[in-house]
Amino acid sequence: MTTLRTLSDKTLAALIDGVPEAVLAVDEEGRIVGCNRAAEAALDLLAADITGHLPAAHPHTAPLADMIRRAVTTGQPTREPLPNSGHAGHTIMVLVTPAAGPSHHAPRSMSRLLDQMREIVHELKLPISSAKSFIDLIEATGEVNTQQAKWAERARLSLISMLSLVHELLDMAWLESGAALTLQSTDLCQLAERALAGLENYAHYREVDLSLDIPPEGCTLHGDESRLEGAITNLVSNAIKYSPDGGPVRLVIRRTADTITLRVEDRGIGIAPEHIPHLFQPFYRVQTAATRRIEGSGLGLSIVKGIVEKHGGTVFVESAPGEGSVFGFTLPVTNGGTPIA
Repeated sequence: MTTLRTLSDKTLAALIDGVPEAVLAVDEEGRIVGCNRAAEAALDLLAADITGHLPAAHPHTAPLADMIRRAVTTGQPTREPLPNSGHAGHTIMVLVTPAAGPSHHAPRSMSRLLDQMREIVHELKLPISSAKSFIDLIEATGEVNTQQAKWAERARLSLISMLSLVHELLDMAWLESGAALTLQSTDLCQLAERALAGLENYAHYREVDLSLDIPPEGCTLHGDESRLEGAITNLVSNAIKYSPDGGPVRLVIRRTADTITLRVEDRGIGIAPEHIPHLFQPFYRVQTAATRRIEGSGLGLSIVKGIVEKHGGTVFVESAPGEGSVFGFTLPVTNGGTPIA
C-alpha cells in the first residue's frame, strides 16, 4: 500500500500541475495534501505553507473550509468560485485523495480518485484538442509557405505529445486503482497494425522507417484490446522518439504453442547497462547528454509493464549505447483462446 500511495501522490501531483484551474488536493480528514501552481497563485501562498495542515491553519485557505468539508462528505470533486473579491470569476477545485496506510476503504477510495482524475483529464483535453483543431485549420484557410507548414507540424506534434501525457497519467491512475481488464478474444497482430498506422505521421516527421513482421495467420489471445494496443503504441512511439537520426524501427511478433512474443527493435541511441534495471520504474528517465532534449514523462514503460503483468506476461529489454534497443513483452496463451487465469 505504501508503494501504491507513493505512486498515487506522484501521479496526482503531475496531473493537477498541468491544469490551468486552481486545484487543492485534500485527504479524507480534510487535511491539505497538495495544490498546483495555479492554486498557489490564486491563493497567494506556497504549497509548502499549507501541505499537511487543515484549511483553518492558514488565513488564505480558511475561507475554503466549508467547501473542503462538502468535498470530503460527498467524496466528489467540488468546484466553486474563489471566496476572494480579487479573483472574481475564478474557480477552485477540491479533490479528495485516499488516506495513507492500510484501510478496508482503500479500493473504494482509489476508485474515487480515479474518477476525479478523469475529470481533470477532461479539463486538460479540451484546451489541447481545441488548439490542435485550430492548427489543423491553418492549411485549410489558405496557402502557407514551407517554414510555416513546418512550424504548424511541430505545434501539432507537441499538442499530440501533451494529449499522450494526459492519457499516460490516466493509465497510471487506472493501474493504481487495481481496475480489472476487459478481456475478449483479440488478435495481437491486428493491434500491432493499428498501432503502426496511428504512428505513421510521427515516424515520417522523425524520418523513421516503420516495418512489421508478423505471422500471416495472426496471433489470437484473450486480452484487453484497448490496453494492449496502448502498450504496443507506447513501445513503438518510444523507439521512434529515441531514434534522433531516423532509421528503421521494426515490430516483430512470434508465436509458440504457449506464448506470444512482441519485440520492437530500433537502431537509436541505446541505453547504458546501469540504467536497464530501472527502466520500467514509474517516473524513471535516463538522464544523459543524448536524452536531455527528448521529452517524456517517465511513465510509459511502467504502464506497459503494468498492462503486460495484468495479462500474466513479462516485459524485457535488450540494449547497448550506440547499438539501438529492443523492448518487448511475452504473453501466455492457451489453445482455443480461453481466458488467462
